[in-house]
Amino acid sequence: MIKLGIIEDNISLLKNLNIFLGNFPDLQIIFSFNDFAEFELSGKNEKVLAPDIILIDYPENSDKQSLDLLPKFLEIYPRVKLLIYTETDNEDMIVESIMRGANGFLLKSNTLYDIYSAIKDCCEFGGFISPKAVLRLINFIHRKQLTGVLNDELKGKQREITSCLQQGLTYEEISQQLGITKFTVNYHVQRIFRKMMVKSRTELIYKLSKGE
Repeated sequence: MIKLGIIEDNISLLKNLNIFLGNFPDLQIIFSFNDFAEFELSGKNEKVLAPDIILIDYPENSDKQSLDLLPKFLEIYPRVKLLIYTETDNEDMIVESIMRGANGFLLKSNTLYDIYSAIKDCCEFGGFISPKAVLRLINFIHRKQLTGVLNDELKGKQREITSCLQQGLTYEEISQQLGITKFTVNYHVQRIFRKMMVKSRTELIYKLSKGE
């Protein structure tokens, strides 16, 4: 039996979640509230019965301070798994929620049955991330990797030449602007291509644009 807690600020959705999830014989909803303040006032944090999973709504217009609630729940229930349920698929927010202690991330575009499946997976496998959120995480990681390459490998003239290429300057214009020969420009460009794993200026600019 999975013991479930729910925090959802939409009263109508909270009611639907209680009705739908309450029909599963392997789930026991031990609390459901609109927000953390209501949870605290209820005194549930003083109860012996602890949830295995807490499904936590993250309002679309919330700032990152809302994620401060995650460590608070973990202080009360150190072994609980926190499953974020939100309309927001911002990459930074997904990463931030995981860093604050979330074990899962589920978008509200999913069906109610998807919520049940996510709860099951989170409990059985230790976590769950919806496919759409996974794509966001992949993009985040790619950007971080690209930023690392730019910071660690493209130094000095290569960094300057990369900036010139992004501005659309020709090799001759780069040569004049940086005070080096066209041969030197070409030499650095080829090294930049190898480091960035691209074969052309177009590929390079496209890859750099993904990292912005």
